[in-house]
Amino acid sequence: MAAPARALRTHHAVAAPRPARRTTLVVVPSPTRRRAASTAALIVVLLTTLMLASAVLSANLAPRQVQIDRLDQQLREERERYGLLRRERAELRSPERLVTAAAALGMIPASETSFMQIDPDVVAEVQRSTGVVDVATITGAEQEFDRIGSVKRTVGNEP
Repeated sequence: MAAPARALRTHHAVAAPRPARRTTLVVVPSPTRRRAASTAALIVVLLTTLMLASAVLSANLAPRQVQIDRLDQQLREERERYGLLRRERAELRSPERLVTAAAALGMIPASETSFMQIDPDVVAEVQRSTGVVDVATITGAEQEFDRIGSVKRTVGNEP
């Protein structure tokens, strides 16, 4: 019996493993490196887009800024002219100049004065026909009554 047992053993003998085909190994970038690279590329594209948009915006704003500067200069000149006109008006309305101009025209000072009463309806009609309403005249009386009322409240209705 020993012989058949030996035969079985040789018959079931395990074959030697064949050498496996070796694959070449390549280092693959980790996902975090890919993510960092794509994030950096996105930032570069975004910054480039923003810089181009800024250049286009600056190019569009430059002509408007020139116009604004021109208008500012014109405004300064007109304010200066307005100041000169106000000074000239003040000189023309000064009492000394009016007395001199009246004397040159042969006018003399009045010996007595009197005031005429004008019907408020006539005043309103004239203002309506000319389209000129003196706001100081309208609001002056109301403001005066407001001031009188505040004084009365403070003093307690005493004269």
